[in-house]
Amino acid sequence: QNDFKTLAAQGFDGLIDSWVTAVKDSAERDDKDAPDPFEHKLVRHLLADYLVTINAAEARVSEMEGEKDAFESGEEADEEDWQDEDTDRYDRYLKAQIDELKSRQKEDPAHAAEYEAQKKRYERQLKRYDQIKKQLRTAKQEVKALRGQLLERLDEAHQALTSDAQQALVLAIARTELADELDRYVDAHRQELVAAFENWWDKYRTTMQDIKAERAQTTEKLDEYLEVMGYAL
Repeated sequence: QNDFKTLAAQGFDGLIDSWVTAVKDSAERDDKDAPDPFEHKLVRHLLADYLVTINAAEARVSEMEGEKDAFESGEEADEEDWQDEDTDRYDRYLKAQIDELKSRQKEDPAHAAEYEAQKKRYERQLKRYDQIKKQLRTAKQEVKALRGQLLERLDEAHQALTSDAQQALVLAIARTELADELDRYVDAHRQELVAAFENWWDKYRTTMQDIKAERAQTTEKLDEYLEVMGYAL
């Protein structure tokens, strides 16, 4: 309703200006109650490709976090019994084993080559973990950098809008909001119908034929009891 008032008073460009201001205000706030500027309808429509890029970058972060967690939990472990009371993370186990083998090399030079071979095997695994962490840091930095470009990209896209494009954008957003509202009404009405039919089913699922059959069975049993008791029917 406020959008329609703004549109009537200031036109399509004035309405878009008000949306841009709202996005900037949200982006500049740091309190927990601040609305997410990336969820604003203007951003979702005007910067759709930009949001797709951010989502892809965030998916990469989730992927690398999964790989990091998997490594730490020992899914890539060569030994099955590596866990003990001292550690439940495989990366820490590897570091401890490497330190232990270094000590053994000094204490037992005769078997230094054997210890070195074991140490290199652990180091190769630990190197894989370091690569995962590096890739995760890079992915997080990419997301942070992308999200930091919001206002700059918004200004560029805003300035590039022609009068016709402004009108088309506002109408597209209005159509989307109307469709979403209609979907909510349809879903609510559908749920009401389902609840009504379920109520009717619970209430009327026993048919008249079933009731008559049950009554006949009850009457037959009663007649048998009366006959046993010596009552004339």
